[in-house]
Amino acid sequence: MIIVAATTLLFLIFVLLQNYSYSLLLRGVPYRVHVNGIRGKSSVTRYIAAIFRKADFITYAKTTGTQARIIDNEGNESEAPRNGSPNVNEQITIIKDFISKGAKSIVLECMAINPLYQEWLENKVIKSNISVITNVRTDHTDYMGDTLESIAKSLATTIPTNGILITGEENPDIINILKNKCEKNNTRMIVADKSTVSDEELNNFDYYTHKENIAIALEVAKIIGLERSKAMESMFNANPDPGNFKIKSIMYKNKNIAWANLFAINDKESFINVTKEIYSLYPKYTKVIILNNRFDRPSRVKLFTDIVTKEHPVNKIVTFGDFEEAVNKYAKNNGFNLNYVLNLGNSSRKKLIEGEELFDAIIESIKQKNILFVGAINTHTEQADRLLEWMSNFDNNLQKLETKEALVNTSNNNLSSGKIGKNFNLRGTHE
Repeated sequence: MIIVAATTLLFLIFVLLQNYSYSLLLRGVPYRVHVNGIRGKSSVTRYIAAIFRKADFITYAKTTGTQARIIDNEGNESEAPRNGSPNVNEQITIIKDFISKGAKSIVLECMAINPLYQEWLENKVIKSNISVITNVRTDHTDYMGDTLESIAKSLATTIPTNGILITGEENPDIINILKNKCEKNNTRMIVADKSTVSDEELNNFDYYTHKENIAIALEVAKIIGLERSKAMESMFNANPDPGNFKIKSIMYKNKNIAWANLFAINDKESFINVTKEIYSLYPKYTKVIILNNRFDRPSRVKLFTDIVTKEHPVNKIVTFGDFEEAVNKYAKNNGFNLNYVLNLGNSSRKKLIEGEELFDAIIESIKQKNILFVGAINTHTEQADRLLEWMSNFDNNLQKLETKEALVNTSNNNLSSGKIGKNFNLRGTHE
């Protein structure tokens, strides 16, 4: 009994010493930024890290968007090291690595969805003195609740104590929820004003972005005393996130194909707004939506099936991943003709075919010559990964028809509120 008690005591002392040692490490980093929210996290993380670098802080950052990326002090990128599936504990190892390299500012995108893990990351791992909540939108309802108010309270778990919160949220009711949590935590709240970002400044970005994201990062520049022109310059030069989608138009097997990767968009409002904008660019094209369902995202299955069969015009549905029987059921119940549903996911005999074969299978099922493909809902199923890998080499694989690319930030809410960069003219390809 005495041995057990002594062992337990020694273990507790060890844990306390480890926690104390880790806290000392964090105190050596003047700026620790935790970026949370529903849309725009990866872009804001990149912008803030670029601003710190411009201000001559040794800066390391990590995004957890479509691909988890490490951004070093030179702005170079690499894949985040992982053994197996993503795990919130990896943040501790990564932070320690950043500190060992002399980091004086660390910018981390929140990698948790569950509010309990979000709170743990903030209070035990990152202990930020600057926190960001980009916005509050309806998503991840299985963890955060099905109202904006409940989602706001979930995201508010990453508001620091005795720190600063910056948000781009505009809804007064949501702002009040965040404000109340800030007051409890003795934290100052800053609401970034997108109207302070001019259209001229937006035009300097070579890809699609949002004023709200820029305005949030500019508030960080104010905090550290970096002048606006230098802050804007740093953001102009920051790399866009890999989650940004590319719109391409090509000729393939005597058909005009347009492809828009929206796999990173997974809330209703964003998907409808962005897709409407894309539809307007290809009005005479047959609309094909790829519903890419993951086994761990069941709440999105009915939502997106209802969108494309009841609320949003679509000529054909292709399914990848899981829940294909559920998609068929919901589509049929909504009066959608199942002859226009093609299952190529995990319930299909073709689930293991390569990307080119997937593309061919879809093409061969459509008689029309002009086809617009839109990938929707989730990133990373086996079929989507193989298709995207093959399609990423359009220039090598396909006969080129004046292929042009647009980097478009899908981590935000409304395409029409942003800007398509100066190097791309979508309409010029088709009119």
